[in-house]
Amino acid sequence: PTEPALLLCVPGELRHRVADCLFSVCPEETDEFPIDLLPERTLPQEIAECVLKLPIDLRVPIAGNIVLAGGAAMLPGFKKRLMEEINLVFSREHEGKLGSKVIFSIHIPVMYESILGWHGGAVMGACTQAFDARALKREQFVRK
Repeated sequence: PTEPALLLCVPGELRHRVADCLFSVCPEETDEFPIDLLPERTLPQEIAECVLKLPIDLRVPIAGNIVLAGGAAMLPGFKKRLMEEINLVFSREHEGKLGSKVIFSIHIPVMYESILGWHGGAVMGACTQAFDARALKREQFVRK
């Protein structure tokens, strides 16, 4: 594996741009490429849709309490760009749909984002009794 023919050299700039597929375009280029003309749904658009599906009284508190998990959340500039694009999506596509002025914010977890999901799963696994008392079975959910 150390032979030159078998080594893969990844330029530093490329490593920092891997998250571009989650976003529309660079924030500086948004006037040239309107978000609503892009064919794929972006992460900020998906977050906006999730927030808008909530009851109106929960939209503002939930939008102000975003938690990112996974290794992508640790990429340099990821959080800043996500916040810029979420605000851009709401200002262009969903103006006035939140019921009041909303301030999106991301919580800084006390542990690495890359293990946050695993930690949550471990906590839920340890609390099965409490979880079973509050959870709906699939049949109950479908019935409602």
